[in-house]
Amino acid sequence: MTTTSPPPETHYHVPEELRDIDALIAEAESTKEGREALAQARAFLADTLYPNEVSIRTLRLKAGLSQKALSERMGVSRAHVAEIERHKIAVERETAVALAKALDTDTETVVHALSETV
Repeated sequence: MTTTSPPPETHYHVPEELRDIDALIAEAESTKEGREALAQARAFLADTLYPNEVSIRTLRLKAGLSQKALSERMGVSRAHVAEIERHKIAVERETAVALAKALDTDTETVVHALSETV
């Protein structure tokens, strides 16, 4: 009986400047063109990966916003936005109104998105 050896480990060379995604995104967001490209990419991801999902995450992505940008618009921390997106905290009416304003949508849409679990 012959046994097959596992394939050799493949190591890819990744340039040092590409290893930190946060730094790469921050660099892209430092220019108007980069911000526009990232906004388009986020909207594309929402439409492609989550076409039927109704959530705060998809509303944010369709608006072309990062969690950081949404948190800045709302005046809360990025971690707070992440908790909202993951349904880890109860969202008060005031927060739902702030989300709607920051996402440039109506409160009813936000309340519907908050009621959906993914």
